[in-house]
Amino acid sequence: MAMDDVIIRYAEPADGPELARLRWQLKNEEAEAGLGYAKFKKAFLTWWAEAATAGWLVVVAERDGQLIGNAWLLTLSKVPAPHDPHATMAYLTNVYVEADLRGQGLGGRLLAAARSAAEKQGHEMVVSWPSEQSVTLYQRAGFVPSRDAWELALD
Repeated sequence: MAMDDVIIRYAEPADGPELARLRWQLKNEEAEAGLGYAKFKKAFLTWWAEAATAGWLVVVAERDGQLIGNAWLLTLSKVPAPHDPHATMAYLTNVYVEADLRGQGLGGRLLAAARSAAEKQGHEMVVSWPSEQSVTLYQRAGFVPSRDAWELALD
């Protein structure tokens, strides 16, 4: 199936229901679904109504009026420093392409668009934690593992 009919764009408020569906699909693949879909969608749409003002930017892939993939960027302000009092970075998460469309370059297009958005916003860096299955996708997009980040999991 050709990918040349796919539009890459930024999400709009009206995309909430489709973004909820994609998020549901992603988390069901990871076996983390706990709520029924109707309750999840309601909670997601409430959250989505404020997401843009909280610093979220979503790059979406659309075909025939339906979203088929997304990549989420969150702007994080860094603590001001004398040499750069307004530095920011981006957190990239929830990169997802519908299962039957993977392996056709769509994930790479989403990552390229997310990178472009982060560069336009003037971020110092983009951080992400790719799944084991997507490590090569991230490597092709220029991401490298870092020894600097440490993680503390909280209960």
